Amino acid sequence: ANPRPLVDIGEENAFVLDDAVITAASIRRQHHGHGYFMEGKQSSLVKRHVQLGKRASIPEPIIFNLEEEETSDNDAMAAPNAGIAGLRGSSNEANNGENVDSRTATGASGESAAGTGIARPRSVLPLRNLHPLLLRNNMKTLKNRITVYGVVLGFSPPSLTKTKEWTMSIVLIDETLPLSNQAEEGQSNIGDSSDNNNPKEMHVPSITLVLFSKDKSKLPVIRCAGDVICCEKVVLQAWADGPQLGGRKTSNIIIVRPEQPRRPGDELHNSISSNDWSASCSCHDSYEENHSNIHWSLANSLWRWGQQRISTHPTMSPNCYLSIGEVGDHNQNYDVSVSGDLTAAVTAIIPMPEQFRRRDTPRGYIRLWDGTGPSRSDPLINTAAAAGNLNQQPCGDPPEQVLVEIEKILRDISSSGPPNASCDIQAPLALCGRVINAKIWEEELWNLIHRENIIHVGSFVRLRNINNAKLPTGTNCFSVHAKSSLTPLPFDTYEVKRLLISHDSCIQRGVPSNPTSAILPARSSARPDIVIQEMRNNGLSMIEECLKKTPPAAFTIQFEVSHTIPACNPTSVDTIKVLCTKKRDGTSSYRFALHIKDASSEMDILCLGKVAEELLGITAQDIIERPEKCEAAIATLKELMSPGSVCEGKVRSVVGKDGKLYFILKSMFCITAE
Repeated sequence: ANPRPLVDIGEENAFVLDDAVITAASIRRQHHGHGYFMEGKQSSLVKRHVQLGKRASIPEPIIFNLEEEETSDNDAMAAPNAGIAGLRGSSNEANNGENVDSRTATGASGESAAGTGIARPRSVLPLRNLHPLLLRNNMKTLKNRITVYGVVLGFSPPSLTKTKEWTMSIVLIDETLPLSNQAEEGQSNIGDSSDNNNPKEMHVPSITLVLFSKDKSKLPVIRCAGDVICCEKVVLQAWADGPQLGGRKTSNIIIVRPEQPRRPGDELHNSISSNDWSASCSCHDSYEENHSNIHWSLANSLWRWGQQRISTHPTMSPNCYLSIGEVGDHNQNYDVSVSGDLTAAVTAIIPMPEQFRRRDTPRGYIRLWDGTGPSRSDPLINTAAAAGNLNQQPCGDPPEQVLVEIEKILRDISSSGPPNASCDIQAPLALCGRVINAKIWEEELWNLIHRENIIHVGSFVRLRNINNAKLPTGTNCFSVHAKSSLTPLPFDTYEVKRLLISHDSCIQRGVPSNPTSAILPARSSARPDIVIQEMRNNGLSMIEECLKKTPPAAFTIQFEVSHTIPACNPTSVDTIKVLCTKKRDGTSSYRFALHIKDASSEMDILCLGKVAEELLGITAQDIIERPEKCEAAIATLKELMSPGSVCEGKVRSVVGKDGKLYFILKSMFCITAE
């Protein structure tokens, strides 16, 4: 009988050898560097020979694409999760990687953060398929370009190479890669007997895209982890025994994100209309052509999946966790070096003044807080303090913006109702832990921070590969250098929630607050009873307590100013004159009261003499005699009485000669002032 035809897997277009005879010798024979296998059902001998020749592991189940709308069903056909390095299995379909089509396989992770499959066009490859494709091509760069869509997990800022080309790298994930909780638990690769604690195995499975360009403006602009990236005509190549994507001149890279940034309390964006998305293009083809070629349904599904995945699973290796608490004080041994990846909130952004800039000075500083370390704020060096004037600001460090942002995050977590401990966390009135400086050395990273405004005070960021250093004052700080990267994070990122849970534990244990920390405005709280108790714990009083306590007594309170007595509408010099009174000697002085309120009650406080002068920035005599100097005082009164303004002041209660109870203002400032 004639033997069954054989297919040569070494040729791009397979051909049939009708006269081939299968023998032990022919099986071992090498033709174009490859062996043969049976078309149709393979014999176990040939199958094993092909696997050994390619050093491949046992095949894994593969999910094949459907027609135009291909779907990976994670529940129906789930393959074992083994991490990127473990995806060395071969499929039952031969493919040498030259004619690449996502019909070869779509791969499915053993678990999906979204819980459902994501539809893909036939031309778009899932990230899980990249390593098997390389293996079938003997780990050589594929000749044909491929198209992939992914979710940005992190990125490096643009930098110049020795050949004067700009380069940047972007870390991608999608729903077909294993989730990081499995990598965090140290699961080993299929067929790998190495120690589970190997740092290479303790990672977040991902694929890296490396881009080069002579023109920096051709590189994509990424705003935040969770952005969707559409990569067309990119190269699949091997790097460090794994897959890597590379951009070429003909590649089209498009960053897609919702038109409106996601904020706490917002519903997840869900639209397939291009009008609802913002797309920044780094393209060889025209923008209009690439914009029309974007698969908006896939982009929408990936973005929604990415937001949930980043929120519910680790986004960084547990082996690389770094905290501010690990950095010693200036009087401790500097030789103890620490490095790693830090998740923290930005409390200040301070540029280096131009007159102090040199090649050996940082471009600027950011100040960071993560709730760890001793409750204090590190001082700034003189040049940075002069530029930012931070130490003279009454808003605190960490400032009020950070506390308000944390409150919004906790409120969002609570309203979404996940089954974890974070649901019970109330917004802290003040923050404990250390505020530390970080030096930014690279011009391009500083431009992203200071000019592109990818972060602001209150943003949470991930800083990768940073280490400790020293300021000229001798204080330890962080150094963000050429090998470091900074990625803005969504407000509900896994590590951000973990940070806030740890901070709440510190508060529950009685760790004292940072004395320089701002105080959360009482108006922001959804739970006034909780805030009242926290204010008491932090030395603040409510108005109700002031009214009940036996005088004389002193209080520090937070409040809103309702109006003045006598009534003053701060619109002109004539109206502000009602706050002044003439003495017998003909001079003028302030004599007025502020009607204030908080969550518990309201009362009047007297504002007299020098205290009123310090508050308004002008003497009563000048208001009467030099009205041209009153503009600043009018602006101050407007700010104090504007809706939403919150002030903090020291008040003393006394009993007057008439036997009545009076409250006298001793000092005051507006904590919500810009």
